[in-house]
Amino acid sequence: MTEVKVYQIGVGSFGRYGFEKFVDMHNHLQEADLELAGVCDRDFERLEDAEKFAEANNIDIETFQDSDEMYSHAEKHDAPVLVYDASNSATHSTHIYESLRRNFFHIAERPPSLTREQHKQEKKLAEQEDVMWKVDFIERESPVVQKALEMVEGKKIDNLKAFRESTAGVQKSLDPAKFSGTEGGDILDKMINEIYLLDLLEASGNEEELSLEDAESLFMPKTAGSDSMMTLKGSKTQEIEEAATARTSASISAGDTDIEMYSSWIGLSSDSKEIEKDHGLELSDKSYSKAGEKAFSDEECRFFVVEGEVNLLGDLLHGELYNLDSGEKVDVPDLMHDQLYRVLKKGVLNAAGERDDSVSERETEEFMDLLFDIRTETVDNSGKFFDELEKAQKIMRQKVIEDKKIPDAEKSSTIAG
Repeated sequence: MTEVKVYQIGVGSFGRYGFEKFVDMHNHLQEADLELAGVCDRDFERLEDAEKFAEANNIDIETFQDSDEMYSHAEKHDAPVLVYDASNSATHSTHIYESLRRNFFHIAERPPSLTREQHKQEKKLAEQEDVMWKVDFIERESPVVQKALEMVEGKKIDNLKAFRESTAGVQKSLDPAKFSGTEGGDILDKMINEIYLLDLLEASGNEEELSLEDAESLFMPKTAGSDSMMTLKGSKTQEIEEAATARTSASISAGDTDIEMYSSWIGLSSDSKEIEKDHGLELSDKSYSKAGEKAFSDEECRFFVVEGEVNLLGDLLHGELYNLDSGEKVDVPDLMHDQLYRVLKKGVLNAAGERDDSVSERETEEFMDLLFDIRTETVDNSGKFFDELEKAQKIMRQKVIEDKKIPDAEKSSTIAG
């Protein structure tokens, strides 16, 4: 059995979940001999918590506050090394380079590319195909998507709709320091996760190229009362080319299939609410949360709709699939581990040489090009920019609430931001 040494960068809000999965795999994975060897984070308290959690599970790990030190330590091993990068996305390209020049395998949360040019440079670094993007795989591991793929096999799809909307931008505006790792606007933070749509098309027998027909966006204010916009990285600007998008809708064609994609950083759109209403389903989560010194109405939805020879609604947020022809809920696979565990396990087995899970170049290039085309189209269509900015500001103001106005019953379930 091949031994794989795993090092993780970042054990913050996202990274701690992956760290827990690797601790589990260290003790129980049977397909490869995984050793969780080390973890890196600038925050000493996070490192201390990770070390204590590992010790509680009988694992002795090395800790590092500097990634260069971690890489120097890791390259001493003869066994394959896998680096899982759950740090701030601004550092991902540097870590990818460090992994590839040492022939390490690498899993990144998402491509840090915020421009088409950066994306092309990044892909050149990854030509060895030793890099996995978690974002390319995470929804493909959803039992809802896996069951939907079975049901659309060989069936004509007339329309595909995908919604991924939340108040991530509101959080970032209210507490920019805490949410510094959330960047890219709604297109490159939310819409990027919809690559599973290509799987649905392929299962139906449609392998036509994606063609953008139209796209519209509202742009992200720096704050609800600011005339400046938020940049892709979170600072402020008055240049539209640098501004992050706040809410986007895009119309795409793939042969005779029409596709609509919706994403948002400022809460639910009227389009997603209408689908909830039409089907009588609770497809979103809503609560009151706090970010910085403010309370706000926190909203999220993640779902897709298939229309054609088979009609389905897949609720990715709650893990439910509905047959719209019969009106019944469809049983989805009851898998032992969650999606993140399965994505990380694939990376480990790739490093061990036990399997090769990769997303084709066609898929990554075509889908990422589409996202950058959507971004370009929305900038080019921003003739009434200040009207759009005002609309986004109004929506943000509606989300922010004085804490004293939150009902006591709701306060008890508030998620601390």
